[in-house]
Amino acid sequence: MSTSLALPHLASVRPAHTVGVDALTSPALPGVIVWALLAGSAAAWLVHRYRASADEEFAELGDATCDRCHAVARPIDAAPGRALRCPNCHALRPATWALTQASVLLGSLAMLATWGPRLALLPFLWLVPVVVVAAMIDLRTMLIPARVVWVGFGVGLTAIAAVALWSDNVGSLVRALVGAVGLFVFLFVTHTISPRGMGFGDVRFAAVLGLYLGWIDIRLPLIGLVLGNLVYLAYAIPSRLRRGAAKHSPFGPGLAAGTLIAVFFWQTLAPPLT
Repeated sequence: MSTSLALPHLASVRPAHTVGVDALTSPALPGVIVWALLAGSAAAWLVHRYRASADEEFAELGDATCDRCHAVARPIDAAPGRALRCPNCHALRPATWALTQASVLLGSLAMLATWGPRLALLPFLWLVPVVVVAAMIDLRTMLIPARVVWVGFGVGLTAIAAVALWSDNVGSLVRALVGAVGLFVFLFVTHTISPRGMGFGDVRFAAVLGLYLGWIDIRLPLIGLVLGNLVYLAYAIPSRLRRGAAKHSPFGPGLAAGTLIAVFFWQTLAPPLT
């Protein structure tokens, strides 16, 4: 069984080797941009609908409201440009609105540059808003909602399975499932040993990340986890020094960033075995 993802290219566009900056001039670019703008707006609205529950044990879904006038934000209010200010009182919204949209747009373009206009790109376009939403909610609430994780996992698995079967590459689907289970179990054990240091939301989130990383290469889930820890330490250590050892930093953004880095640079991080 091959260790790495090798999927055929969409015949309707450029050759399979069109990746990197050249892929950003392909006919797929307008579609990716439209997807990123729509997904980014939906992601920003969803991120700001979640807040920590009264007991702070789970993320509670409610309305996205203005911090100043408490007006409820509608989905249309998260459209590009409109998301910067509250339409009711015109106060500037928190930077997380624009940051969420920008992250989805840049992440989607980076996926196009990584995979080119090929079938493999489609599931990864779904991964971007999922990890951005999870990371942003974790930043705001120190929690990752189970609903976000399992919807992300279900749609991602369906998309991966469809591409794997269409490409006659069932082995890649097996790798994806092994990656999901392996990373989930590893973080579950860590959570069991130190539940205060590793929330169960991070454990669930690992299943989504392992699914995608395993689909590319069976070695990538571990690489992504190492990268995620390095990113986490890069912001957690300064935060601890500034706020004190009792203050914890969310692990989700580190996991999300480590995964995206592993995806974008997978050929360098996990070169084909000879």
